Amino acid sequence: MSSTQSSFVFGKKNYVAIAIGFALVIFGFLLMSGGKSAEPNIFKGEEIFSFQRITFAPFMVLLGFLVVGLGIMIKPKLDEVSQEDLTTKKNTNDTIIDD
Repeated sequence: MSSTQSSFVFGKKNYVAIAIGFALVIFGFLLMSGGKSAEPNIFKGEEIFSFQRITFAPFMVLLGFLVVGLGIMIKPKLDEVSQEDLTTKKNTNDTIIDD
């Protein structure tokens, strides 16, 4: 009989970095939204083409995607990997097969 234990692929640090990255992406898209005028015949270029919407918000979205990528690439520490997995692997290698 073999017992299979499921473990998470990422550690806590990875999930925190991915969550922060998603939050930055959402924040960037929220900064890009808006610019609607109450009067449709009046064009306010300073609202639509502001620094916030043209430069800062896309930078936040890009930064968020980079943080998500780093969160995926970070190797979890050995302490974060379940010690039970290591002992389980050690115990399965020590099994004796009777013929």
